[in-house]
Amino acid sequence: MSYAVNNGVRIHYEIVGSGPPLILQHGFTQSAKDGYRAGYVEALKPHYQLILVDARGHGESDEPHDAAAYTLSSRVNDIVAVMDSIGILRADYWGYSMGGWIGFGMAMERRHDFGQSSSEDNIPMGADASWSPGWRDAREFITSFLKRIGVDFDALRVEDKEQLLANDCRALAAAQQDRASLEAFLPAMDYAVPALRRRGRRCVPKSAEVPQHYRQNAHLCRFPALIIGRPFTKPKSFCRCAELLAQCRGVMRGLRVGKT
Repeated sequence: MSYAVNNGVRIHYEIVGSGPPLILQHGFTQSAKDGYRAGYVEALKPHYQLILVDARGHGESDEPHDAAAYTLSSRVNDIVAVMDSIGILRADYWGYSMGGWIGFGMAMERRHDFGQSSSEDNIPMGADASWSPGWRDAREFITSFLKRIGVDFDALRVEDKEQLLANDCRALAAAQQDRASLEAFLPAMDYAVPALRRRGRRCVPKSAEVPQHYRQNAHLCRFPALIIGRPFTKPKSFCRCAELLAQCRGVMRGLRVGKT
């Protein structure tokens, strides 16, 4: 196993494939293994050097129980530590949910280290973690989290339930904190890191939930037949995620040219 170290916290990562480096960062309660289960790795490894990172508190990475260990800056520096460990100076980034939030943080704090960023199911607004029931009952914690995102724990496959319950819920409870809004930083981020935020047709947020800067400066791009699946599923669209990334790169290159 490969590890990077950020201020004493070990961050596990895997490298698969060849091509330009692309960091894949999973969502809350997940791990780097989900990149394989969801079909990302199989579809992307012929085109990219994939760097799959276990976020702190998840997978094979260290799992601090102190909430102070889970600041956005710490998570950003985890990714930078992985890049330093591998010896790469710049990479593209694809983050899902929590991983998308970390991507916004990187664009804000380490913008020159990243080429392009794609965020799935996340906007840079504040988030309230008051839903958390605490860590003492793993099933209650996981069930409460899944209910919040519209997933029925009892309807999941046995292997998915086992994966979720294997988490260190004390670490997850520490990690799941209120998030401050990053809206004020959006204008400065735009010109340094082209970013695409991808959401499904049925989960586009209400206008009031979208930062004003997004509403004024966002470009709507449609990708026909690339349907986004629900968490813990493997939709057919993931088998075409290399096609999606190619289209995203083209769109973002155009946006970059338009700003120069």
